[in-house]
Amino acid sequence: MFKNPWDNNLNDCDKDGEKKKHNTSDSPHSYTSFFNLAVNHEYKILYLSIVISLLLWLSTGFFIVDTNEVGIVMRFGNYSREIKPGLSYKLPSPIETVEKVSVTRIKKDIIGRESSSDKENYMLTGDENIIDMHFYVQWRVSDAKKYLLNIKDDKNDNIVRNVAESVMRQVISENTLSEALSEKRLVIENEVKNNLQKIMNSYQSGIEIVSVGILYSYVGPEIRDAYRDVQSAKADREKFINQAQAYKNEVIPKAKAEAAKIIEEALAYKQSTISKAEGDAQRFVEVLKSYSIDKDITKSRMYLDTMEKVYKNINKVLVDKELSKNGVLPFLTLDKPNK
Repeated sequence: MFKNPWDNNLNDCDKDGEKKKHNTSDSPHSYTSFFNLAVNHEYKILYLSIVISLLLWLSTGFFIVDTNEVGIVMRFGNYSREIKPGLSYKLPSPIETVEKVSVTRIKKDIIGRESSSDKENYMLTGDENIIDMHFYVQWRVSDAKKYLLNIKDDKNDNIVRNVAESVMRQVISENTLSEALSEKRLVIENEVKNNLQKIMNSYQSGIEIVSVGILYSYVGPEIRDAYRDVQSAKADREKFINQAQAYKNEVIPKAKAEAAKIIEEALAYKQSTISKAEGDAQRFVEVLKSYSIDKDITKSRMYLDTMEKVYKNINKVLVDKELSKNGVLPFLTLDKPNK
C-alpha cells in the first residue's frame, strides 16, 4: 500500500503550539511528488488561460450597427447575411467580418473644381466650341450588398465621379454652346442624371443618383471674344425682332379697325342708296297714279315742288309791281329777314 512520504515528517504540536518538521531532503520520493504537483498546477493555469482567452475571443463577435447603416457579414470573404441596425453578433475574426455601409448619408462629388485640371473642366460642344463646365452629383447607397461586393474596392468612390464626367461630356457634345450655357440647362441636367443612373444600374452598383446640377459654365478663353460678338449680335437681333413685333402689334389692329370702319360705312351707304331708290320708285308710282286721276293738279304740284327745290338755296328778291311804277325799287331779303 502506498505510503505518504509526508506522514513521518509531521508531529503533533509542542507545548508552544508550533509544528515541527523533519528534514526530508534525504527522501527520494519527495522530489517526484513535488514535481507532479507543480506540473498539475501549471496545467490548471494553462487550461484556465485558454478558457479565458477563448471567451475573450468569442466576445469580440459582438458589434453595433448604427441607425443610418446596414451591416454586411462576410464569412471567409464570402457574403453571408445582412444585419439591420442594433446590437448583433457574428463569429469572431477571421472567421467572419462585418462591413458597415451608410445608406442614408448623401454624398456629393463636384466635377470641375477650380483646383482641378483643365482636362476635367473643358468640354467640347456640338458646334465645336469649348465650354468650361462645373457641375455636381449627389448620390447615396441604396443596396449595401451590391455596393460592397461590386464597388467598395474603389477606396475613394471615384466611379461615380468618373462616370458622371463621361456622361456630361457625351451630353454636352450633343448640344450647342448657347444651349449648354442657358437655353437647355435643365434638360441637360435631367438627361445626365438619367443616363448616369442607367450606367450605375448596369454595373449592379447599388447606387442611387439623387440629383445632378450645373454650378456654373463659362466659354473657353480661346473663343471668349468671338462668343461675346455672337451674343451681342443675337441681342441686337432680338431687339429688332421685338421692335418689329411691337410695330406689328400696333399697325395691324389699327388697320383692321380702319378696314372694319370702311366696310361698315360701305354697308350703310349701300343700305341708304337702296332705301332711297326704293322710296323714289314708290313715290314715282304714287305720282303716276295721281297723274292718271287728275293731270292738271298733278302738273301744278310737280311744278311747285320743283320750283321749291330750285329756289330753296339761292338768294331771292321780291318786287311789288305798284311800287316799281313810281321808280322806287324796294326789296326784302328773304334769307335774312332781320336786315
